[in-house]
Amino acid sequence: MAKRSLICCLICCLSFIINAQETPKDMQLISDTTYKSPKTASILSAIIPGAGQIYNNKYWKAPIVWGGIGLSVYYIVFNTKKYKQYKDAYIARIDSDSTTVDMQFSGSDAQIQSDMEYYRRMRDISYIATAAIYTLNILDAAVDAHLKHFDINDDISARIRPTLLLNNNYNRQFGLQANAGIEISIRF
Repeated sequence: MAKRSLICCLICCLSFIINAQETPKDMQLISDTTYKSPKTASILSAIIPGAGQIYNNKYWKAPIVWGGIGLSVYYIVFNTKKYKQYKDAYIARIDSDSTTVDMQFSGSDAQIQSDMEYYRRMRDISYIATAAIYTLNILDAAVDAHLKHFDINDDISARIRPTLLLNNNYNRQFGLQANAGIEISIRF
């Protein structure tokens, strides 16, 4: 009887030790003052591109967003201007009015039409690039706010320690049975 009591006490004590969780200092709760809302970051980036990056304290990303959108808008304006020039030249060449003469571009009608279509296509691609950069700006702000407190420390460790596993089957001859085992905890 004393042997059974000793085994039961040992198992209970070990189970409390095994199941006790220690909270390391780097896993403590984050204060509410440093929390960055993904919704707020997304709304700010939607209203003013780059504002979500500034909200997330990623100041270096805002000029990249501004530069990307500015460059895309520049190409929209440039390609639209060139498209209109080639379109006006093409219309001046194919109309039946003899008073309209195209002196700006040399080349055949097919070449001018090809160049006109090229600048129209580049203008459309510039619009798509602007929309993509704007969308990525909002997405980056939201993801960055979600991952603001993601743990990136270098503590990758494994802990191996002995443990006792309780068997739920009650044996009349031996009482509660425990099996020795090894617990492996991996932290990453």
